[in-house]
Amino acid sequence: MLDFLLPFVMGIVIGWVIVSLFRAMQAINQVLAMSPESQDTLVKVQNETLVILEVEPVDDQFLCYNYFTKEFVCAGRNIEEIRTRFAARYPNKDAAVAKGDPAALSILTQQLKALDENCTSK
Repeated sequence: MLDFLLPFVMGIVIGWVIVSLFRAMQAINQVLAMSPESQDTLVKVQNETLVILEVEPVDDQFLCYNYFTKEFVCAGRNIEEIRTRFAARYPNKDAAVAKGDPAALSILTQQLKALDENCTSK
């Protein structure tokens, strides 16, 4: 009985190691295939210098939450207020609005584009 059981268990362990190595290689290849900007973003998220925000519209303002921890971060009536209040609360961090209500994301994206156009035209 032991003659059968030991090779069976060893086969399972070796198979598990091979599958784990294969998955690790796939993850490494995905990271290497990323653009440099995406790699920088990934590093910032891992180092907790980039906060991914989830936006929820409430009445006439936008409430921003940390996407991963669901912690309240800031609120604002427009993208400028959100940027100002985020910077006041987290002076050494960047933010990216990536999740939330589609209508709110659309509005904030338009405001951000208009703000960037105004900054580049000056």
